[in-house]
Amino acid sequence: MKKTLLSIFGVAAIMTSVAQPSPSWNNLQNSNFPIVSAGIKFLDAVDQNVVWAFGYDGMAPSRNYNWVARSVDGGANFFASPVVSSTVTPAIGDTTTFVFANMDAIDANRCWTSAYTKAAGGSKGGLFKTIDGGTNWTRVGATTMYTNTTSFLNLVAFVTPQVGITQGDGNPSSGNVDLEIWRTTDGGNTWTMVPGANMPNLVSGEYGLVNVYEKLAPSFYWMGTNKGRIYRSTDAGLNWSVATLPGTPTASLSVNDISFRDANNGVAYVFNSSTNPATFEMYNTTDGGATWTQIVTVDPNAGRNDICRIPGTNLFASAGAGTGNQLISYSNDNGVTWNNWGSTNIQYLTVDFVSPEVGWAGSFSDQANSSLGGIYKYSGASQNNDAYAAFTMGGFDCAPATVTVNNYSTGNPANTYTWTSFPPTAAFSSSTATTPTITFTNAGQYTITLTANNGTATSTFDQVIEVATCTGINDVTADVKFAVYPNPTSGTLNIKLADGTSNFKYTVRNILGATVATENIKNQDNVSINLANQAAGVYFVTIENNGKKSTQKIIVE
Repeated sequence: MKKTLLSIFGVAAIMTSVAQPSPSWNNLQNSNFPIVSAGIKFLDAVDQNVVWAFGYDGMAPSRNYNWVARSVDGGANFFASPVVSSTVTPAIGDTTTFVFANMDAIDANRCWTSAYTKAAGGSKGGLFKTIDGGTNWTRVGATTMYTNTTSFLNLVAFVTPQVGITQGDGNPSSGNVDLEIWRTTDGGNTWTMVPGANMPNLVSGEYGLVNVYEKLAPSFYWMGTNKGRIYRSTDAGLNWSVATLPGTPTASLSVNDISFRDANNGVAYVFNSSTNPATFEMYNTTDGGATWTQIVTVDPNAGRNDICRIPGTNLFASAGAGTGNQLISYSNDNGVTWNNWGSTNIQYLTVDFVSPEVGWAGSFSDQANSSLGGIYKYSGASQNNDAYAAFTMGGFDCAPATVTVNNYSTGNPANTYTWTSFPPTAAFSSSTATTPTITFTNAGQYTITLTANNGTATSTFDQVIEVATCTGINDVTADVKFAVYPNPTSGTLNIKLADGTSNFKYTVRNILGATVATENIKNQDNVSINLANQAAGVYFVTIENNGKKSTQKIIVE
């Protein structure tokens, strides 16, 4: 039987007495899901403005609703839509085909979800992606991914916008002795199966678990199994090792959550079914997951539903929703002891932080009014008064490209900043500015590093950006400047407009002038089109914006 932490501890909305939030968590926000008692199944915060949430029916979790809500204004407003649409029940989407396993957000527009089929015991799986903030979702991936009747898709996770993995149970092509792991290095356009030789064999009866993983950019992954084992990769999913948790027979242990605050220090939650009743256990590591130590006495203030790191600190945060464990707390000693933030009668299902000051916790919306509640935003003091470096990058992703940064570093006293690039060919408008612009003349992968120093402490933060080689962008005579790539293409064609242009219409016509694809795009400057079903040959892409029009030739192979 598949288990996730939510399926063990308190998944249903419980009628409680008057709720009293913690003074540090008294900013109540509305998830905007269309029913009362909508719970937050997954929560993924990108930066101080962007946060994604996945909802479910707290009164009947088996209905498998597949809502995703996104906020781009710090949670003040969330907008929800289903991943799999339905003409029968358009407001709630299709609840009969898939059960969604996890969500992994990239930025304000791009997000991934994984799912397994609801019928036939959950065999096979589907991988879905949005590039327009959740308005539209497309099923993607290689045609051979998770199509066998013994396949089961557990998760998708990206360590950079271009490099990601999916993970499923025993790989049918290897006789089910290895996990089925697929890897992409081009943002999900193509996927390659990780060879079984690159990972340890499964033990008898072992399988991966839904949403049980951790990632750290740019190259670290950890994943748990039902046999008390934790897989890890230090090279972005290409090669894997495994560690076995000590103390209890592995057949009785199910790893249900993993979090790392850095490459060395991590905490794992475990469900031990060898005891009667089954018990909750915790383990920690200080060597990146090579070895683990059991925390013999579990602090009752540890929230058992979810755990996350608080970036820029040595802290973990935890959320609890089950009976006797309705709390939210933090630990500064690698999970050994926990400090309760203090709240009463609130079920906290999930938690995620993006900085020492900004975090969200998912709960249930009001039991009588769907427009009330669902998410709490952290409103307490900074968890770190030292320097903390953090930024996001946005802008054009085709060379030559100039991007801007959003620096949300903190420090007391105030920070000074230093920006560097590897390779060092990126040009900064000022390497010591708070928010410089960065120019990339050549295509490639760049690691941008920000160092913040406030006189008493120093903090660094890395962000990876992929700058693509695109055609057509230097056509200065065009009314609308845009890029199409890859060109030639064998399937997915990406369109990217320059200069921040948005609200455009694209039309793809074949050599005879017949339209094969067209759409009006709103509030974004990029779109991906699936041309895999079109015959090989020459096509023409036309972009219309504000009465202007430009056309480029492409080739479908």
